[in-house]
Amino acid sequence: MSALVALVAVVACGAPASPVPPSVPPAPSPPAPAVDASAPPGAPDGSPSADASANARVEPTKIEVSSVGAEPRRIFGHRYTAGSEERYRVRSRTELTPRGGEKKTIGFEGPLVLKVTSVESEGIDVGNALVDFRAGPYRKATGGESKPAEPPAAATGKGTARATVSGSVRVTALSGGDPDAEFESPLIAGSLLELGDPFPSEAVGVGAKWITTRILDGGRVLRATAYELVFASKDGVRVKVVRSEGSAVGGGRTGSEGELTYRFDAVLPTGQLTTVDEMLVPVAAKIESVISIEPL
Repeated sequence: MSALVALVAVVACGAPASPVPPSVPPAPSPPAPAVDASAPPGAPDGSPSADASANARVEPTKIEVSSVGAEPRRIFGHRYTAGSEERYRVRSRTELTPRGGEKKTIGFEGPLVLKVTSVESEGIDVGNALVDFRAGPYRKATGGESKPAEPPAAATGKGTARATVSGSVRVTALSGGDPDAEFESPLIAGSLLELGDPFPSEAVGVGAKWITTRILDGGRVLRATAYELVFASKDGVRVKVVRSEGSAVGGGRTGSEGELTYRFDAVLPTGQLTTVDEMLVPVAAKIESVISIEPL
């Protein structure tokens, strides 16, 4: 189960009900993929699912391209600029349905700001970036209304991340916030940055399809994401996404789909994902959520 869905499952208890987001089929099981050769040694792709501060182990992302798409084709990569800043508005609405219990709904919205602090100029890491980010305060959004979190300062947080030219992001530190706050913004921000997967290392064009797989939490969680390239330009790409995440220890399964737009000069994609999570622990429940990331 993703960290963001796990977080919303906790805070949803006691919230009033609202409309149900559409359900999403899980992603297909991927074939045995090849390892992403663009990942530098000692710096695995992706970010810890829920505990960056504890340095949760994340295996390198693997990529399998099933179709290279139409001409023209090119190898995609990011072009980061030191000192550049990205500002986003994050919105989420989630419905939690415990087995045999009452349906609960909660929503939140708030800012996420990223700043590229440095870009490597030489060596195997050339073009990779170090990123500072701050999140919150997040506002409770229920029934079309937004109210500040109480107290707002408890819902702010910050962290650092490492973004590669190929597009993968690894959160390296999270701090701030308050474990008792209604919206734990460092955890929310870390989960959003997990959206970064590397592009294929070969040239692809519109219509291209590929699958990435990533083993999280020391082998306890397998995430498979199917991508289809629907638009490409010199500035960025738009992809359809279908993601499946399952626990090897019986913790349930998550499926999500949507469209994301990647700008080559930005760390975080924008767009919307709809997620359905069949949670088995700590309680049996179904979680349906819609999350969107918009530029400010």
